[in-house]
Formats: sequence, structure tokens, C-alpha cells
Amino acid sequence: MEKVEQLFEELTKNNPLEVLSQFIAPHLIGEEWKDIRKAILLMMATQNDGRQRMRLHTLLWGSAGTGKTELLLALQEIFGGIIVNAEHTSKVGLVGDARGGYVNPGLLADYDGNLVCLHPDSRVLLNNRFIKIKDAIENGEIISLDISNLKIKRARTRAITKRKYNGKLYHIKLDSGYEIKVTADHKLLDGNLKWKKAEDFLIGDYLVCPLKLPPNDKKIYILDILPSNEKIILKKEDRGILRKILLDYLRDRFKDRKYKKEYNIWRYFKEIYNINSRFLQQARNNAIRVGDLKRILKDLNIYDEWRKKRYHISYEKWEIGEIEPKLCYLLGFLCGDGTIAKDKTPMIVQSIIHKKQIDRIINFYNDVFGRKPNIIYSKNGRIAQIYFSKLCYKIYSYFTKNNFENILQLNDDCLKAFFAGLIDSDGSVCIKNSEKGKVIHIQINLGLSQKEYQTLLVALKRFGCYGAIRTEKTHYIIITGREDAELLANALKGISIKVDEKIQKIPVKKEIKRTQRDIVSKEIVKTLFQKIYENINTSILVQNNLASTFDDYRKGKRLPNKKIIKNVLQKIQIDDDIKDKLNILCGNDYYLDKIIDIEVIDYDGIVYDFIVPKYHNFMAEGIIVHNCIDELDKMNSKDMNGLLQAMEEGYYTIVKGKHRERFKAEVRVVATANNINKITKPLLDRFDFIFEVKTMPREERAKGVKTI
Repeated sequence: MEKVEQLFEELTKNNPLEVLSQFIAPHLIGEEWKDIRKAILLMMATQNDGRQRMRLHTLLWGSAGTGKTELLLALQEIFGGIIVNAEHTSKVGLVGDARGGYVNPGLLADYDGNLVCLHPDSRVLLNNRFIKIKDAIENGEIISLDISNLKIKRARTRAITKRKYNGKLYHIKLDSGYEIKVTADHKLLDGNLKWKKAEDFLIGDYLVCPLKLPPNDKKIYILDILPSNEKIILKKEDRGILRKILLDYLRDRFKDRKYKKEYNIWRYFKEIYNINSRFLQQARNNAIRVGDLKRILKDLNIYDEWRKKRYHISYEKWEIGEIEPKLCYLLGFLCGDGTIAKDKTPMIVQSIIHKKQIDRIINFYNDVFGRKPNIIYSKNGRIAQIYFSKLCYKIYSYFTKNNFENILQLNDDCLKAFFAGLIDSDGSVCIKNSEKGKVIHIQINLGLSQKEYQTLLVALKRFGCYGAIRTEKTHYIIITGREDAELLANALKGISIKVDEKIQKIPVKKEIKRTQRDIVSKEIVKTLFQKIYENINTSILVQNNLASTFDDYRKGKRLPNKKIIKNVLQKIQIDDDIKDKLNILCGNDYYLDKIIDIEVIDYDGIVYDFIVPKYHNFMAEGIIVHNCIDELDKMNSKDMNGLLQAMEEGYYTIVKGKHRERFKAEVRVVATANNINKITKPLLDRFDFIFEVKTMPREERAKGVKTI
């Protein structure tokens, strides 16, 4: 109340426009934003008038990264407006459409959300968690493709958008086992590295998918993953240290209050956290809930340091801190061949034929928990039942819940150990005979759902390994390409017993064979090989036994192979520019996945999307998809004309044949654009305020941040 009174007092003494405008997107720094804020405030304060247009409109234009979208996001939050994805406003779009006997009004008449494109259950890898896009509640790090060099990169999302959608969804299924549901206009990257709408794809076409995910070396600790209501006990020496830090913190925070004795200070502690301080007593092992401890540590700014400590779980007899590879091997084995008893005790049943696996489980368990697991043998001594700690169940549940949504939080070493446990428990590594000779064959058959296997396929990409889901009564993962099998085998070498037994028996490569990871764009290779052909002595191709293959690629007769293209580049001299393009095309960060089925379904519900500023795409369900674009200069002409009419007259009309309907749309528009020259003059003239937003010099930006 005191702050409100101060604000009103300030308004009486100063210009209200100056005072109130500073509360609009205050995080945007620079002198130019002061006038922009005033324009926005005036725009929102104007009223409609029956005799003349009183609604004001604002346009911001300038290069990317100047803060235009940040302003739109702030206005969306403050005033309940919408952000319109200009690139995908065809079809119904802003002004709607007339189809059959029905007129759809479009967004201008129904502006309660944002035009976006993914089904809510589509999963994205956000902050190393493979979660449904509808559950993405905050911005973070996501996987994108840098189209300039076909490298997979980490990128930051700027916004998560959603809106109500009633229309057709395209359910696209790929040969690898991935599948995705998108709106008709959502763009996917096709086999020729061109963005194409989902509705334009056919069965047999190819989509670009990531093959090699960036590495993850971040460690994860028990304090990060335990449920908030779980109780833990601090080590005796840590209790003393934390008690001292807390006393100093409380004395400083409540220095204005009067107290005489130390016990009075702990009253303030209970006042803040609503718990007592018994967990800090030296003489007793009193527990504290994980959620309460994390809150305290974060208030003291010591969480990052204290999360690395070892903690005693209240119902266990040992301490644990970091989630380490040996523990992850046990979790993988439990996933492949374990069961969970009614009392939440994990158990693994193994025949003594697998003595190597049993011994490894016992040794790893002892190294992690400081004691051997409980083992019960059958009467004939042939079957061993190995019982794990209940804590293992808590950790296992965290990484495997919701179709393994957290499994990619494991760093690379831990993820390798997890897959080693999977394969040693219920996987197979074998050398098989085929028509083309001996091949290595890795199979993971765990009796899981397709969604769970899809997540594991994404996890395999951490090793650059391509796998596919196949179905024969049940789903399973198959890895048959030599390069993929070798990549996985080398990753698990020294950890997996089955891999170590077979890795020396991998057959020697005799010829170049095309696998799924080797397919590249037929059209691009055709164009580039034709340019090479026009500037080369063809006898060189004959001398290097390349003439037949080169001719097939040049004429587009067959799918090109990355390995063969690399072989061509090694044997003949070509233009550097063409060579660079072919080298990029033959990179190992991506592969082409074949569409095997497309189903069109009716959908009425919420759809979602991201705004990813740098690369304008991201990985969803293992596939590269386009993101939202929010610039006015990318809007189609039909929507530009409808917007023009709505801005000027407060309504717009749809006319198609006998259909003619008028819709009220008294909107106030804040638009952004990169190129003002692409906006039609009549529409440009309807904006009352036009601001060019420039990139702020680094010195000025640093000065502004310091002021804040």
C-alpha cells in the first residue's frame, strides 16, 4: 500500500506518461526504448470512437537480436495479447477462409492465443530432458541444426507459444520408428535440405534428422533428483558448518530486530522456513526433507557447492552423492532384467550361467554403496536373486519415468554405462552371415513401449549411433550398420561384458556399403556432380574406377552415398567451392529418414511451438522442424490486406463465391519486421508509430546492465 501511495504522489508531480511507461518491459535497455514504451502506453490508452479511428498501431523494425520479440512477449504477458507467427499464417491465418459452406473467421476475430504448430504430446529435448512440449514451462537449451554447415548445435529458446487449433494434423511416420504430428502448414526439412510444409510431403520422401547430439559432461547428484518430500540426514561435520552459515545469514537478515540469546535467532529461522532446526543438532541424526534443504541452500547461495556432498538417506545405512557410471550400469541392468517388489525393493534374477554379469553387479554395487547386495540362491543353486537398495528404485524411477524423459540428463560416461547394463541384461551382440558377408548385429529387446524405445534412440545419438525400432510381436531396437555398431561397441568397450566378448570378432570391412546414415540429397549431388563433369577430364574418372558411379550420381539415377562421395573427393581434383559443399553434405551430424506412412487426422485442441532466434529450427521427436517466426515482413499478401482493413476500419470481410461475411476486429497492432521495404506502402501508412530498433553498442549495453 505504501508503494502505491508513493506512485500516485509521483504521478501528481511528474508527467504520467514518463512515470507509467517505465513499467513496460523495463529489462530492455537503451534510450530508444523510452519513446517506444510511451507509444505502447498511448496505444493501449486510446478508446474506440464511432465517427473516427482512435486505435493506434506501432511498428518496430531492425535486424535480428535487437529485442523486438522480447517486447512482444512482455505485451503478451501484461495485456493478454497474442504473438502471431507470420510465416505460418496461410490457410485460415489472420483473416480466415471460406471453404465449402462454412466461413472460418481467422485470428483477427478470435485472437486468444498464438498460431503454432506441434501436437501437445510432441516431445522435445529441452535442457537435456526429453519432455512433451506442453510440459515445457520455461525457456532453455534445445537442439538445433545449423543449416549453413549441417552441424547439430545447442541453441536457446526465446519463447514457448500455444493456441487453440481446429483443423487437420499430419501424423508422419519414419522408417527409424520416429513419428510426429504437426499442422498442415508446419515446415519440415526435406531430403533436399529445403523447408516444405507437412501437407506437401509424400510417402517415400525423406526428412532431415539429427544423428550426432552434442556431448554432455555435466555431473548429476542425488540431491538434484530425489523427490522434495524425501528425508535425508546431513553428515555430522556438515551440520556444524551449515549451522554457522545459517546463524550469520539470520543475524544479517534480522539485524534490525532485537534479540538477546541465540535460541531467539532460530525462531526467525522457523518463521522463514516453517521447520525447526533439529536437523542441525550434533548429538542426533534428525532428518530434513530434500525440498526444505534445497530451499535453504539456494537462499544461502551455496546449493551448487553443497549438492556435491554425500548425504545419508533416512531409511538407508550408507551415503551417496554423485550419480556415477557404476550406479548407472546397475540401473541399466535393472531396466533390462529387473523387477520391482511390492515394497519397492528392486530385484534382478540371473542364471549362474551369467556368472560374469553376477560378479560385475556385486562388485559395482559394493563400490557404490560400500557393501554387497543381498543375494538368495535357488535350492539347486542355479538361479540367483539379487536385491538392491530401495534407494536404487528412487533413482531408477527418476530416470525411467514418463518414457525415460530424464535419461539424457546423464553425462556421456553414465549414459554409456546405462546402455552397457541394458545390453548385458537383455541385449545381444552377434556376428551374422548375410548375402553380402558377415555383419555385426546389436539388438536391444526389453519389452518396452514404442515411446520408450524412441527416447533410447535419441540417447544413442549421443554416440553418433543410428538405430531403428522394429516390431515382431514386440518392439525392439536394432543396430546393423557397421559404422553404427562399431561406434556403440567402442563407446561401451570395457564396460559391457557382451560387447567385450564380441568386439574382437567384428569382421574386416571389404567394400563400401550404403547404410541409412550414408544417404544424402540426390538433387544437390546431381547438380554439383554436373558442375564437376563440365570441368574435368573424364578419363580421370575411368582411371580411378569412378566413371559408372559418377555418371549415376550426375544423372540422379540412384541415391548418393556419403562414403563414395568422400572417396571421389580424395581421388580427383575439383573446385574448392564445390568440394566444401560436398564435404558439408557428407557430414555425420545428420541423416535422412524415409517417410513410410502419412495419416491425416482431425484435431481440436491446443498446439505448441518454440521461437528459436539463431537457427529457427529445433528437434522434435527426433526430427528437425521449423520454429515460429514473428516478423510482419514474412506475412503473406492475403493476411497483409486483411490486417490493413482491420487496422483502418475495425473489421474485415471474407468474400468467396456466394460467401460474404464481415467480422469485427477492433485490434491494436504492435508489429515487428526485419526488412521494412517488404511491407506494402498502404499497410505501412496505417502505423502511427514506426521505430527503427538498432543493435546497442557493447559498451552501452554493459553500462545499462550495470545500472540495473
